[in-house]
Amino acid sequence: MRLGEALGAAEVRMPKCTVMSNVTAEPHRSPEEIWRGLFDQLTSPVRWAAGCEWLIDNTIDAAFHELAPGKTLGGMMRRINRGVKVEGHDEP
Repeated sequence: MRLGEALGAAEVRMPKCTVMSNVTAEPHRSPEEIWRGLFDQLTSPVRWAAGCEWLIDNTIDAAFHELAPGKTLGGMMRRINRGVKVEGHDEP
């Protein structure tokens, strides 16, 4: 359990913005949930599509930004919800 020990030594605070869990596909609601989510995501499937759907359904004017060259996020979002716009930022 070396990961558990390392995470246990780390200070985890609530973020100032929404941070989604790859495990639950919902926002983290407590520092304990963040800690558990970091540990669980090593052995749990990533629920990417469900997390994106949660953001689309639960945020006003959900904005998606691709912060890397290419169109990977845009392609995945087209499969999840064709109505969502993804803005690319290929240049710094």
